[in-house]
Amino acid sequence: MRKVALYARTSTVDQHPESQFIQLREIAAQRGFEVVATYCDHGISGSKARRPGIDAMMREGRRGRF
Repeated sequence: MRKVALYARTSTVDQHPESQFIQLREIAAQRGFEVVATYCDHGISGSKARRPGIDAMMREGRRGRF
């Protein structure tokens, strides 16, 4: 089974990333992927060059975690 990570981002703290994760988990299950990690940037604009959640996901991906 292929290991994957999920990433969600919201622009404002009023938004909830869980709805994104629900859909992403469904897609992963349909394709037979094992979700080994989830990452989120909550209330962070997509235009920012540095986002802690995606930075951590990229770091772990380079290490071969998924």
